[in-house]
Amino acid sequence: YFNDSVFTAGLQKSVTVTSSSIDPADSGTEDADASYLATLRAGVMEVVARPPLLGAVVAFGLLYGLDAFEEYFPLLARDLQVSTAAVPTALLVIPLVGAVGAALGGPANRLGAGALAVVLAVGAALLGIAAAVPHPVALAGVALYYGLYRAVLVVADARLQERITGPARATVTSVANVVAELPAFAVYAAWALGGTAAVTVLVALTAALLPVLLHRRTRIDEPGDSR
Repeated sequence: YFNDSVFTAGLQKSVTVTSSSIDPADSGTEDADASYLATLRAGVMEVVARPPLLGAVVAFGLLYGLDAFEEYFPLLARDLQVSTAAVPTALLVIPLVGAVGAALGGPANRLGAGALAVVLAVGAALLGIAAAVPHPVALAGVALYYGLYRAVLVVADARLQERITGPARATVTSVANVVAELPAFAVYAAWALGGTAAVTVLVALTAALLPVLLHRRTRIDEPGDSR
């Protein structure tokens, strides 16, 4: 009887120790990961089931990913022969023009997909000129490109939000954010391979896709959706 009592007590202690050794934080992390994957899966299904929404998600993802180019502005300034002491001041102009472009996103939302493609294509041309003319003045072209790009990005975001219906906004937004990571890696690779000229090609290709991705849908194409 004594041995059985000792065995039972030892087993209970072992179970207690084992249970207490499980970190609740680990369980919480697993639950959070599972919840995120479930949300992402639901978002993908929602996006794939609606082609107009898929186009808006891809357009926003492509454009948002291009913003990774901002990380290379200091190196671009160096390539344009801006003096090291003047780089911080010169680079202030670019985000300021970008802010102006973003502010003009509201009026730009009245433009059709083709016009938006032209706006971004003009930005790509300005960026290409900056790549071909290694002079500090060319930084103004980079700033103008960034302003036009930000305006188009704001419109793409607005068009995406317009095409999301029902309770799927959070799930679709999660998918769009994941999609945006891929073009960012493309920007990194382009810079490594060909610098500003290669990034310009990416911007131009994105502009060429906008008429298809952001095509205004009629009510017959997509009930309740005017974009």
